[in-house]
Amino acid sequence: MSVKKRVASLLLALGMLATTAPAFAADTAEAAGELAVQKGAAISKNVAAEDYSYIKLGASVKGQSVVAGNTINFALVEYDNGRGGQRYVCTLYKGNKALDTFVEAFEAEEGLYTSVLPLDTDGMSTGTYAIEFYTQYYANNKWNTVSSTKSRENFTIVKKAVGLNGISLVDGNGQKVTGVTIEKQENASAFYDVQFNPQNTTVNREVTVISANNNIVEAEDLAGTVGIYPVNYGKTTVTVEVSGKKTAINVFVPNPNSSNVIDLFSDVNTGDWFLDYVQYAYDKGIMKGVGNYRFAPNEPLTRAQIAQILYAQAGSPAVSGEMKFTDVAQGSWYYNAVLWASQNGIVTGYANGMFRPNTNITREQLARMLYAHAGTPAVSGDLNNFADGAKVSNWAKDAVIWAKEKGIIKGKTVNGKLCIDPQGNATRAEAATMMKNYLG
Repeated sequence: MSVKKRVASLLLALGMLATTAPAFAADTAEAAGELAVQKGAAISKNVAAEDYSYIKLGASVKGQSVVAGNTINFALVEYDNGRGGQRYVCTLYKGNKALDTFVEAFEAEEGLYTSVLPLDTDGMSTGTYAIEFYTQYYANNKWNTVSSTKSRENFTIVKKAVGLNGISLVDGNGQKVTGVTIEKQENASAFYDVQFNPQNTTVNREVTVISANNNIVEAEDLAGTVGIYPVNYGKTTVTVEVSGKKTAINVFVPNPNSSNVIDLFSDVNTGDWFLDYVQYAYDKGIMKGVGNYRFAPNEPLTRAQIAQILYAQAGSPAVSGEMKFTDVAQGSWYYNAVLWASQNGIVTGYANGMFRPNTNITREQLARMLYAHAGTPAVSGDLNNFADGAKVSNWAKDAVIWAKEKGIIKGKTVNGKLCIDPQGNATRAEAATMMKNYLG
């Protein structure tokens, strides 16, 4: 079975219905029968689970006001079960009055179809209209309507045009989306609505969708709902344009068979200053991702995470004994790491007997843990070359000096000055950097 893009023309005019014969395009990107679209995305039903079909109108119809004489594009998704005797019905309403009806039989071949049909509003008076779809199957000598496939959308014909300020892509919850990760597997896809600003704009809403690399992903417009389908592994961009206004979405198709962090994480790219450090940490098995194919290089590191990193670097040895921290529960993913780090003097916790595993670790705390891991060797030197060297806590001063002398900490530029930023949160990229400088 395959997904087919059904391209049909439908001209509806007040009191008169004219249609042209549908033209069928080549197969598009994804397999059909078991299509399960991402939960919460614009097209959210498993169409194959419906006995007959599911109709989804494109974003370009929803609540649209259109200047009389323009064209509205709308889309539908239909699943043909291959048994024959199926059709869809499209009706144009003004208020509650049905004006015209268009009926088209399904293809005989089983599969999923997407259709884009233009509505020509030439000759239609101003006012509120609606387009209604549903599917029917033939049984017991009659056509039976599948109520679950009913879909109805309103639109308004106006006289005065409203300009377009910009567009964006949004998910099923109306949240703006600038990036998506899609696993390369059968039936994989993502759908996002084009959101117009203002939403009642009356410009031509014809959407142009361009994938920067069709060898990685293919993309199409379903009347304002953008469909994205993975073809191969990699990273690329899909650009969407409406009436000269553009937006883009970064698309990542991870390669689970690769050991290259660029192929594994959506947020690690060629040219990133931390690329080599993240690759080192990953290769050594001391840092992995945070889920959903993200390394989260700019997110803060927690105290539990650094304990786990050092524990993994030590080979994750077996541990036993009593946990002295009251807030580290047995069975937690970091329990063994914290117990090991505590028993080896790498972490000491707080005066109230707590470890605070989920508290973000500061740069000076991280230096102190690495210093303890190294056995607290004797140090010499100072922090005079750092503009904020005097802000380092007394308990961390030797550790930070040691880290500086070993090249583990090299500082950062803040307002044109070299700083340590001792109380600033250490990010995961900075932790990977310090681990490579320390161990490598």
